[in-house]
Amino acid sequence: METRAGIYKVLDSDTSSAVYGEIDQHGGYVSTSHSTGAWIKDVGTGKVEQLNLINTNIPLKTGATIGIGFGGNYPLVFKRSQEVPYEETSIVKNVKTPGKSFRFALMIAFLSALPFIGCAAGAIFGVILILVPGCGQKGFGVADGNRLVGVSTLVTNLLIGKGMVDAIYASRFVESYVTSTLVLVVAQVVINYIILKRSSEKSMKVVAAAKEKLESVMQQQVV
Repeated sequence: METRAGIYKVLDSDTSSAVYGEIDQHGGYVSTSHSTGAWIKDVGTGKVEQLNLINTNIPLKTGATIGIGFGGNYPLVFKRSQEVPYEETSIVKNVKTPGKSFRFALMIAFLSALPFIGCAAGAIFGVILILVPGCGQKGFGVADGNRLVGVSTLVTNLLIGKGMVDAIYASRFVESYVTSTLVLVVAQVVINYIILKRSSEKSMKVVAAAKEKLESVMQQQVV
């Protein structure tokens, strides 16, 4: 993925918030989403572009000047000023936690392990991940990883379904079904976790490249 960086002046910005969920006397859950739209100008080239971000931690206040490093069209790192350390954006922080990848892999495995209906539900979820990777793990650069997880999940659950059919004709149905399902589910967790972990590592290499370019720009210009 191509990386680029520059020092930008925020020409105009606007932030709006939306609240989801509900709370009553029995409890409930509410989440808030913040959308930020901004026009920024590269002070080096004069190029103007628009950013539309959700729940971003980049301080895009009108009139501010800030260094930003991009991976494709995604802002990955930024620097408020020469004195403030480099900071990673919210979409980067989502892929830096190995525990999230493991929990996601376990969630898929739990779905696949449900008796009888699990293999069908898991196969459907695998197809959804292949077609709509945004339904999987969130964060920068994880779409390809989600697609591969979808393929892995689809294949594994087809094998689980085959194992269930084979177990029906076995002398010990429960023992045969549980054994084959357990082996495949454990294999699925390991494979999916490795896929997600490598996807995250690949994303972090892009982040490092974007930071390196931003460092080069910051050395040439003063925010």
